Amino acid sequence: MTADNFLLSDTHPDKDPVCQLKSILLQMKERCPPVPQDITALAWKAQLRLHKTYRRLTARGKRSVVATAAVARELLGFIWSIGQLVPLGA
Repeated sequence: MTADNFLLSDTHPDKDPVCQLKSILLQMKERCPPVPQDITALAWKAQLRLHKTYRRLTARGKRSVVATAAVARELLGFIWSIGQLVPLGA
């Protein structure tokens, strides 16, 4: 799987952000150790912003493929910022 396919498969901003985040958080609780509050806050901020970006782009007439690619690129910025918060070896 290429990086593009991975990013595009993981971005589904058309869904309700609250329901989507709740399902993600439930999956994280089952599979991962507890997440610090600042990272959870950043993830919520990302969820809302990416959802808003997708809705805005599609409302302006952009094709959904183009909007999804734009959201995937923006998602990389949030992934990078979370990576900066997590210490090496964690």
